[in-house]
Amino acid sequence: MKRALFIFTFLLFSNTVLKAQHSDALIKTVFFERFSRFIDWPANNSATFKIAVIGDDNNIKTELKRVYARQKIQDKPVEIVTINSVDEISTSKCHILFIAESEAKDIEAILEKTKNKPILTIGDTKGFEKKGIIINFYLRGESVHFKINEQKAKNSGFYISYHLLQIAEVIQN
Repeated sequence: MKRALFIFTFLLFSNTVLKAQHSDALIKTVFFERFSRFIDWPANNSATFKIAVIGDDNNIKTELKRVYARQKIQDKPVEIVTINSVDEISTSKCHILFIAESEAKDIEAILEKTKNKPILTIGDTKGFEKKGIIINFYLRGESVHFKINEQKAKNSGFYISYHLLQIAEVIQN
């Protein structure tokens, strides 16, 4: 049974099958839902699952809106919102916050607003995971991979399944 679960998990997240034949933005967006299957959020009583984007990344925003117009996360309809300033993070009530590369100059302020809150921070900028983002995508060859800052995830109240940690590059502070 454990072996079957591992194989299922591997196939579900297999980075080698997610080649650049699809846009990087599409691949990353699909991962948001996949991550939610292996991450337990602290008490999530809202009617929708909210994904927010801060910064200039129109490719991600477009793909999020397209993919999650029909797809649910944790059996809830998905709401995609844009955050225009760091101060809006506190009132956004988002579950996932995608931080675009354009926000590198404000990354510390953004992470301060999400600190110890059940907001899964995701990005795709080199070094963001070392600054404190929870999941950071990167390309290796033509494949999309991701790093997880396990300590930051724990600090935010997330439990990340061992199966997800096994296929990620885990960063320790």
